[in-house]
Amino acid sequence: MTNTKDIGDRTEAIILAELLKA
Repeated sequence: MTNTKDIGDRTEAIILAELLKA
């Protein structure tokens, strides 16, 4: 049930990491 939220949190973290890296 928390799979969707987990994926969303992971995606958000990845996006933030990419923005910080850029």
